[in-house]
Amino acid sequence: MNIETRHIIVNAVLFQVLWFSAILMGWALALGPMLLLAAHFLFVVRDQKLRVACVALAACGALADSAIGLLGIYTFNEGAPLVANTIPLWLVFMWLGFAFCLPLSLNWLYRSPWLVLAFFSIGGPMSYVAGRSLGALAFDNADIWLLVSLWSAVALVTIVASKVASNTDMLSSGEQVQPAVKPSA
Repeated sequence: MNIETRHIIVNAVLFQVLWFSAILMGWALALGPMLLLAAHFLFVVRDQKLRVACVALAACGALADSAIGLLGIYTFNEGAPLVANTIPLWLVFMWLGFAFCLPLSLNWLYRSPWLVLAFFSIGGPMSYVAGRSLGALAFDNADIWLLVSLWSAVALVTIVASKVASNTDMLSSGEQVQPAVKPSA
């Protein structure tokens, strides 16, 4: 197994540990996996533009979630510390963790902007549905379309950010974003 594959596996596993820790146990137990994922991301992803793009994407996602939360579309468990009195800290961790996966374990998405759009528009809302079924948040089924809209917007921001960060024109040439880890010889 080459080093690139190992980094992709570590990234994917750390995100899953973060997701389940955040959903099932809250921000305090998700802090450890979040810090490990961030350290791994900073160690592996050396491109400063890509780092900034990932953090900017996480901030956009957290802001969009904050707006949806302020509209009362969903509610969160009592007692979770809120960021800017809108969304729980664990959800900010999730956005950061997700963004840290894009250049590594989710890099395969960049084969096509349509793949990014489809994956985000379906996978994003399904993550909220899974979180709801585990008791981390509550929302009506009728509001799923708002989550699909949110994640579709995140997909479009991701496509543009990947183009800016990697100088790859996904929209016209179909080139793949360069992996954050160079394959070993």
